[in-house]
Amino acid sequence: MAWLAPTESDHQTRVQFEESMTIEEDITTKPLATREDVTVHFADVTRRKQVTGF
Repeated sequence: MAWLAPTESDHQTRVQFEESMTIEEDITTKPLATREDVTVHFADVTRRKQVTGF
């Protein structure tokens, strides 16, 4: 729980977090329309993000 009140302070905080992404299933691939030497992959993914501090 946090209590908030107006202030004239110049201080601020930033959230610290850990993040990961897992490819669950590769669906399809195809060459990029503008560059055939680049392959585009389409997949189902899971993204995880956990706040670890402020």
